[in-house]
Amino acid sequence: MNNFLFSIFRLGKVQSPKVPGYFVVSNAPINVEGDNFASSGEQIPGTEPYQEKTIDEIATSLYQKVDQFVNNKLDYIELVISIHGFSNSKAASIKRFEEIHNYIDRDSEQLPPDLGNNLMYIGYRWPSEPLNGSNGDLLKDKLIPAFTALPLLQRGIFLMGIVAVILLLLPQSYPFFFNSLFGWMGWIILVTFLTLFLCILTFVLLRLSGYFRDTYRATHFGVPDLVEFIRQLDRAIVSKAIAKDIAQVRSSLEQLTTLLSQKVKLHLQTSNELDIICARVVQDYCKERTVDLRKFPRSQIEIATIATKIIELETDVQFIELRDGVIAFLETQSKNYWQYKNRIKLSFIGHSMGGYLLADVIRILSDVFDSRSIGTLGLTNKLPSPKIGRVFRLGRLVLIAPDIPINTILSGRANVLQSALRRFEETYLFSNEGDLALRLASSFANYFSFPARRRASGYRLGNLAIRDTEKYGIVNLDKVKKKPPYSFSLDHLFVDSFNLSQSLKEMQAEFYISQIGNREKVYSLFTYFDCTDYTDLGQNSNSTPYRLLTIARGKWEPQLLYYLRLILANAFGGKDTHGGYFQGEFCQALMYRLAFFGFGGFLDSLIPEALTTPVNQTKLTELEEAINQCERQCLTIRQHANSEVQEQLKRLEEELIELRNQQKILMRQSALFYLSEKCQNKKIQVILSSERYAVDILGRDRKKVRWEMLN
Repeated sequence: MNNFLFSIFRLGKVQSPKVPGYFVVSNAPINVEGDNFASSGEQIPGTEPYQEKTIDEIATSLYQKVDQFVNNKLDYIELVISIHGFSNSKAASIKRFEEIHNYIDRDSEQLPPDLGNNLMYIGYRWPSEPLNGSNGDLLKDKLIPAFTALPLLQRGIFLMGIVAVILLLLPQSYPFFFNSLFGWMGWIILVTFLTLFLCILTFVLLRLSGYFRDTYRATHFGVPDLVEFIRQLDRAIVSKAIAKDIAQVRSSLEQLTTLLSQKVKLHLQTSNELDIICARVVQDYCKERTVDLRKFPRSQIEIATIATKIIELETDVQFIELRDGVIAFLETQSKNYWQYKNRIKLSFIGHSMGGYLLADVIRILSDVFDSRSIGTLGLTNKLPSPKIGRVFRLGRLVLIAPDIPINTILSGRANVLQSALRRFEETYLFSNEGDLALRLASSFANYFSFPARRRASGYRLGNLAIRDTEKYGIVNLDKVKKKPPYSFSLDHLFVDSFNLSQSLKEMQAEFYISQIGNREKVYSLFTYFDCTDYTDLGQNSNSTPYRLLTIARGKWEPQLLYYLRLILANAFGGKDTHGGYFQGEFCQALMYRLAFFGFGGFLDSLIPEALTTPVNQTKLTELEEAINQCERQCLTIRQHANSEVQEQLKRLEEELIELRNQQKILMRQSALFYLSEKCQNKKIQVILSSERYAVDILGRDRKKVRWEMLN
């Protein structure tokens, strides 16, 4: 079994892509018995594994970007991590990650340099189990283990049940059953075994679906391994910043090395490499408060081990003061560095069960004891910091058909993500009303484990829909312009299934009665994309747009009949109700550009297409003329500047800044209207968070806007 928690591969065949990409795979086994089983021995063609130095490679790249980047308060180095969903093979995962990386690397070439040079992408693979087995052998990987893993009693009942089925189906056995008392007793026994057989068969089928097993692996393998990867990356980046200041404590390190060498000699015979090994141990320990013995050659392990124990446990006062003084200086320098440098923005894309995994990761990564996230019990006016660890801050969260409870966006004690969601600067949800994987499979599977009294509470966030209207595009476009930020009603969001149709407003009122006067509007932080009717050119289509996720429903058609047709279309008709988001060009642009560039950057990418109407061109021309005139006046005054005209120059510079802000607002407003038209053409309904309009278009302070929205 691999000693590392995870392995790292490089994405992309290009030697020097504009956006570096990596593929991180958890080395946790498919089955708990270990990697000797075929189901966990799956290999990835066309990739070469790196050793731990690849984390160092990622850390070096990120640190260099931060160190070289102009430290504008709005400019960040960004790391985007995407997580796949339920029942994905390694081959399918890396294919999806390659598609995302290729798209954004190609897309960034067409955008302004500042939108591409500051990016890095990582695809994270947790040990999910494909429906047909890890190696494509359903019998060997799934059916046989499902039977052999049964407890002996249940296995015996299962076999007797098979015999009962055969006997009950044989016409020759009917006279025996119904002509005597013993026959009746035999029939009752066989029916009993048949009933027990069907119960056990149900559990076997649930096992074969892999849902509960994937949930276990996501919770106990996927979550801690991703958290550890981020922690190790945080440590490696901090180490890069500390290494920069090593030269300033060189003399202290040399003194510490001399003392350590003297103490090691008391336990070992003199070695030619002793001083070199001790110097390395001292430097590593002072940088990271730990020494990784795996980095030493086998011939040096004994000396390095003794030196490490001494530097950790030594009680000599002079030694301790020297060691702790060096560590304190380096840590202070590192804190000062990250105090004046923008932190690395960490964003996530989670699909399906990847959203479930991501929910736990976010909760662990959040600074639980940050004073701004605690507040007073019973109050909700908390603005937790987006900072996590020592070098990261949370940026954007993009959830695509997430397999997480619908109460995640409702206020109440049952919302376990409320505090963590407030840490993200931007949050987006892509869902569709007809997602069968969530509506049928997930809802049924979670019936056993999710503590809900009502059917509506058991539905998943990926099934959320926007209230049915004839309008597509940004349905609340006119209202988001209001000041203070407009907060839409939960009545616009609903779940709809068979004989159930309930808005989230009704659910909120029904299930969280005790908190009527104390509700945070966490739902208002999301921007919602309802892709139920999404129509576009698919990957297998040449010219004709079609509905990628669902089928059209007739006004006369009963809902039960519609879902039966949708199930058939999903199985045989080329529809993908759960993953069709990734097949359409426009939806890809929405998901990936929002994750990598943010809403403001996404609007900027649409400006060249948006500024084509005569109205926009006229207004922009007027603004450009005013800006040019103001710039000429400033230049003239600077050339003949004296104390008497300084006030006039200051006024003109302020006017120039205001004109440029107006130009930016107008251009982004034009891009927003263009986006709404595009969504309308593609039959996507959007509810835009008013925070996005206030912050990304009007340029208002995010903290102030969020305070107004949540309180």
